[in-house]
Amino acid sequence: MDNLFVCFMIGIFIGFTPLFSADLSNKMPSENASLPFDGDVIDRRQMVEHQGTKLEPFVAEAESEAVNSSHEAEDSPPVPAMLDDEADFVEALPIVHSVNDSDIVARKQLIVVTATTVRPHQAYYLHRLIHVLKDVPPPLLWIVAEWPYQSRETVEILRSSGIMYRHIVCNRNLTNIRKIIVCQKNNAIFHIKKHHLDGIVHFADEERAYSVDLFEEMRKIRRFGTWPVATHVGTKYKLTLEGPLCKGDQVTGWHTNQRSTILRRFPIGFSGFAFNSTILWDPKRWKNPSIGSIILHSGGRGGLQESRFIERLVEDESQMEGLADNCTRIMVWNFDLEPPQLNYPTGWLLQKNLDAT
Repeated sequence: MDNLFVCFMIGIFIGFTPLFSADLSNKMPSENASLPFDGDVIDRRQMVEHQGTKLEPFVAEAESEAVNSSHEAEDSPPVPAMLDDEADFVEALPIVHSVNDSDIVARKQLIVVTATTVRPHQAYYLHRLIHVLKDVPPPLLWIVAEWPYQSRETVEILRSSGIMYRHIVCNRNLTNIRKIIVCQKNNAIFHIKKHHLDGIVHFADEERAYSVDLFEEMRKIRRFGTWPVATHVGTKYKLTLEGPLCKGDQVTGWHTNQRSTILRRFPIGFSGFAFNSTILWDPKRWKNPSIGSIILHSGGRGGLQESRFIERLVEDESQMEGLADNCTRIMVWNFDLEPPQLNYPTGWLLQKNLDAT
């Protein structure tokens, strides 16, 4: 039994003992000991002379290291040093200072109301007015009131104008041109009241010729502003002047050419005045008892319509402001450019249509 145990233990020791030593570094000289290595740098020509074909693994490893180093160079290119001129440029960059609120020019919004209808010269008139309004610095809102519907031509003109606009419609079944215009302007007034639009309101007739400077003058208005208007009369190029007489910016009288027996309290047309929109929807600011009924009426003729409307905006000339260099400049011209009604010559109309064959 003891012999069996001794043999068993000897077998265990023999099983754990290696047949030969795996560490041959001290007994066997290195095959590459005679190679001229300098650190990690490998001279491929010398390796080929000493070892011949045995150096293929080393050559492959060197090439792979060179390829890896080239990829690393492509992934992270070296950052060049900043040149002296570039450093001077960076140092010379301007310093952005904060904007002072006092340097910002606050302009009043202009609310320009234009009544239009589909007719032969509508596109010409609208484009002419657009060229003027585009030169006016913002903010400006153009309210275009059309009758009896939004025509495709007008929509295309407004969309291509580049002006902020609102296109409204008077769709009432009317035949009288005066009532149509009153409906259009009243719809614009209701729109301003409903949305509490704040700005200076002017009824810009599309048939009038305007100076861009006039709209900048309107921004000076506190409550109600007025200016002279030149009107072309007849075919002999005669002009009449209608508008205020001023002493400084104070209105003291009126230029008028009225021959009607009914005298107007304020002898000016819609092209000759503008007013603060808050008069329409803020009665507490202006203490105007009639502020709830400021609309146009179609009954007035010979300029009475405009005069009655102005009477609801101001009490007298003391609440008006004379513009256009103390009422000395003409900035609006009224030309009658509408073509006459075209009729067929006598005998050109047939009572019956010819039968077509």
